[in-house]
Amino acid sequence: MSPLALARSFLDAFSAADLPKLRALLADDLVFRGPFARFDSADEYAAAIAADPPAGVTIETVASFESGRTACVWTLFRKPGIESKMVQLFEVEGGLIKRITLVFDTADFS
Repeated sequence: MSPLALARSFLDAFSAADLPKLRALLADDLVFRGPFARFDSADEYAAAIAADPPAGVTIETVASFESGRTACVWTLFRKPGIESKMVQLFEVEGGLIKRITLVFDTADFS
């Protein structure tokens, strides 16, 4: 699967709260960096999502591209009471997502 296809599958699984599918897309040694959280393994990331599932979330892709083993997806993230533009950079290795960098304005969540 291409990096962009993996990124889209990840976003679909995340918005559907399909944790088994989401976890299957991640390398065991996933590195996740975002404004509110940092994780250094896929299990740690998956446990955090399981503890606070993305209920009522919709994700609309605004733009996306891939280059080499990297995909970038700009989205409009919505859940009850929150709307935020987000950019995620996905780095792929061995057919799995190895690193995710998430950027958004934290003021949208206050």
